[in-house]
Amino acid sequence: MGRGVGPSGKPNSWGGVLAPGYTRAGPVCVTWGQKQQMTWAVFDKYCDEAYAIIDAIDTPKKKKALDAKALDAFLVAL
Repeated sequence: MGRGVGPSGKPNSWGGVLAPGYTRAGPVCVTWGQKQQMTWAVFDKYCDEAYAIIDAIDTPKKKKALDAKALDAFLVAL
């Protein structure tokens, strides 16, 4: 994960990482020039915001996997 994680790490001290995927253990991040496995506990401790790019939600595969109306209602309720 880099020097910002561990007993001496502090939240908000290292900026962001790209997490193009995840496993049961947690997000898989690209940081310090390589893929690194992050645990969900580290994610919960250090992540204060996250973004997702959803492109072309009108494709059959995405319609099956994503309830766009429910997502819109959730975001409006925030």
